[in-house]
Amino acid sequence: MYQAVCEEKSALDSMQSDYGKTLTTSVQELSAIWNSQETTINHSQAQFKELNEQLSYSMDNFAEHMHRGVQDTFEQFDMELKKAVEYLERGVSNIGIVVESLEEDMGSVNGQITRFNEFLKQLNSMPENRMIANE
Repeated sequence: MYQAVCEEKSALDSMQSDYGKTLTTSVQELSAIWNSQETTINHSQAQFKELNEQLSYSMDNFAEHMHRGVQDTFEQFDMELKKAVEYLERGVSNIGIVVESLEEDMGSVNGQITRFNEFLKQLNSMPENRMIANE
């Protein structure tokens, strides 16, 4: 029985040694994997940081150009609208002058026609003109 216990103890010691080696090997492999992943993570983190900075710069640049473009567009629109209003104002003013002139001319023509009609009435009322008209 002593022999069996010693053999059992040797077998257990051997198993313990194998498990210890397996555990040590596994821990070393896991450490190597973690170290490898840490390098990859650090590299990825640096790339993300650089990408974020470039993206931020691009967004600022885009916003600035967009703002400048919109501002230029509004300035051009305001300038063209001002020209259009000025042209319209001149056109309306000229139409007003023509209408005023037309009213004066129509009044003058009306007066002349009235005077001409009165002259014709006077002419027809004269005795010598009545005879000519009756012949």
